[in-house]
Amino acid sequence: MSIERDFRYAGLHQSPSYVTLCKAEESNSFIAERSKKMPNMIFEEVTEYRASICSGHDKEANMVLLTANSNIYLYFYKEGVQLPENRSPIHGGRQHVYLYFPYNHYPNMIDLLRNEKPINVFYRDDFKLGYLTTSMEPVGENEFEN
Repeated sequence: MSIERDFRYAGLHQSPSYVTLCKAEESNSFIAERSKKMPNMIFEEVTEYRASICSGHDKEANMVLLTANSNIYLYFYKEGVQLPENRSPIHGGRQHVYLYFPYNHYPNMIDLLRNEKPINVFYRDDFKLGYLTTSMEPVGENEFEN
């Protein structure tokens, strides 16, 4: 299976030398190796999360996701509020990634975290691009079957 399609979405198709054909289960190690060469990018598995509903300001909800090396903060803003730019400072030797979304994305994020495994977080600082993603799954997996 080629992972070139997924890298194109993430803006990683700039150099053909970075695109490798590999099996889907090998893609995480490939991306981890790629990350070592490019410090402004992370691709890590989410190990824990906490979700909160907020009141009294422009943020309606937030989530904190933990990975082996990073803290990921997802903030969900009220409709019509200008979203801040995504960012990723390093504090105390850990990467802290801040991603901002409109509130209407919150139910989908909760659903993804509750029902899928593994969940990975991707962030590329030069593009300020971040997202959560599942791994490759077979079509018709029927996850909701009892």
